[in-house]
Amino acid sequence: MPRKVRLWLADLLPSGLVQRALVVTALLLPVYTIAAYALAITSYPDPVDYAFFGPSGADILTGQWSRVYENGVVQAGPLELLVFGVAYAIGLQGFVGWLVYYTVFMALLTFGVVFAFLLAIGDGGRTRLFYAGLGIGAAACLGWFIPLSLLAGHPSQIVIPVSWVVAGFLAKRAQFVAVGVVIGLAVGWELWGILGIPVVLLAAKPNLVKAATGGLVTVLVLFLPFVLTGVFNMFEFSWPIGKNTLVHLLWPSLTEFPWVLRLAQSVLVLAIGSATAILSRRSMHGLWLVPLTIVAARLVTDPTLYGYYWIAALILMIGFTAALIVRSQWVMAGAALIVTVGLWAYTTKGLVAAAVLLLVLLACTAWIAVAQRRSGSLILREAL
Repeated sequence: MPRKVRLWLADLLPSGLVQRALVVTALLLPVYTIAAYALAITSYPDPVDYAFFGPSGADILTGQWSRVYENGVVQAGPLELLVFGVAYAIGLQGFVGWLVYYTVFMALLTFGVVFAFLLAIGDGGRTRLFYAGLGIGAAACLGWFIPLSLLAGHPSQIVIPVSWVVAGFLAKRAQFVAVGVVIGLAVGWELWGILGIPVVLLAAKPNLVKAATGGLVTVLVLFLPFVLTGVFNMFEFSWPIGKNTLVHLLWPSLTEFPWVLRLAQSVLVLAIGSATAILSRRSMHGLWLVPLTIVAARLVTDPTLYGYYWIAALILMIGFTAALIVRSQWVMAGAALIVTVGLWAYTTKGLVAAAVLLLVLLACTAWIAVAQRRSGSLILREAL
């Protein structure tokens, strides 16, 4: 491996953070093992959509690529399909098999969440970072976010928002090819990962060409093999429109939401996310505000509001709260904690909750932008 690449990896994957994340993951083993037990002991332990995702993932592993996206219902990317394809390919069944499966993948998700968020926070002391990581991991497991993401068949609800935070961190360090690769990998979990593009604008001088190159190459590597088979029906799918959605309120006669409207939704969400990134670029909070705003905008404009969609917002709120605590911004941390607990406890979490969250995030972004413009003080700017 070239020396330059080794140095870059050492900079991106500091051994101290890796060790802390591993220790946290080990300490939380009893927590997510109990969660895995709760899922595996049920009459139907296999995840939702396993009947679709499992066979498609197994087809990837066995080289039957023309069958992977033959059924338009399969809207997951190849990386997410592989999570379930492994279980399907080995014929996983029985309590012990599912217990091991859930435990292993919960451990991987816990480590990924803790490491990625500590990497993004990264400016606290060792002790503070360790306890922040422990708090993040415990909240993600005890709040049932990591277990539910697997049971719902969509660990992407964890992976994608976490990837956006990492991409934003890389953008601030002007590592634009890496930003594109990370966003491309997010797309490889589910296509809505592309909504993270605005985090590129968090850089002082964004290089969109390099980011686009890294992202495009990654997406092509992940999806082109299946497209070239000539049987790629992902874009034939249409979503049902829920009654408690903005889409239904605006177009009550509309019954289906095809990919053409998904494209229009994406343009709107990207515009909102881009505006948030530009306005919060000089703030340390932009790293969290941009992904959160994107998620909230997606929820507001989505034709279906399944309960597991909220995992992305809540996992980001956990990381944001931890970042505020590490930086001793107690008032904002308290407010973020109240919002997180409120969203978590509000079981119906429909359009009203999504709209309120989006408005709050936009108000915070506007306040940061106004405060930065009015003040010529570098100290104030850094505090924001």
